[in-house]
Amino acid sequence: MRIKVFILCLALALFLLILPRLVLGLVYQGKIYSQALLLKGQLYHPWVLVLGAGVREDGKASNILFDRVKTAAELYHQGLSTHFLMSGAIHPPQENEPKAMKEVALALGLPKEVIFLDGEAFNTRQNCENAAQVFKLKQAIVVSQAFHLPRALWLCEAAGIEVIALATPETYGFKSRLYYEAREVLATWKALLERL
Repeated sequence: MRIKVFILCLALALFLLILPRLVLGLVYQGKIYSQALLLKGQLYHPWVLVLGAGVREDGKASNILFDRVKTAAELYHQGLSTHFLMSGAIHPPQENEPKAMKEVALALGLPKEVIFLDGEAFNTRQNCENAAQVFKLKQAIVVSQAFHLPRALWLCEAAGIEVIALATPETYGFKSRLYYEAREVLATWKALLERL
């Protein structure tokens, strides 16, 4: 009997742990597009907000960050946006996410005059708040991986930006996806508690 009660309590605790993540996923699933759907609908927005991620030890974009910038660059080449805000953190001396993002964007053919940098965003909430308050974004396409986008959309809407999202293609193995999903559960709780 005690084992059954323990298992039931454990299952309930796990459900409550993932509940905010599940709710955000359901609320925002209709605003998250694949590239094919976005192109099919010709959903033009003047601004693209590319969310930062880690860089490598040599200062170059990590794979996850490269994928975000590459996906955003395709919007420029398809004529769906004209301004790109690369938003991330700077941790001297080596880690400079916006600089790494700009290097990738330039290599992928974006003109330097369409690239804007925000180096004061140390989390997703700051990405969104800086975009709204400093860069005065009213509408944007947010680019990140699918696991990240429900929380990102929620925080950007809370900052006053009308947003849709473009998910990067899935290029990661099962273990990596499991890690990122678990991390996102905790990040969602952190964001929720910060807003209470």
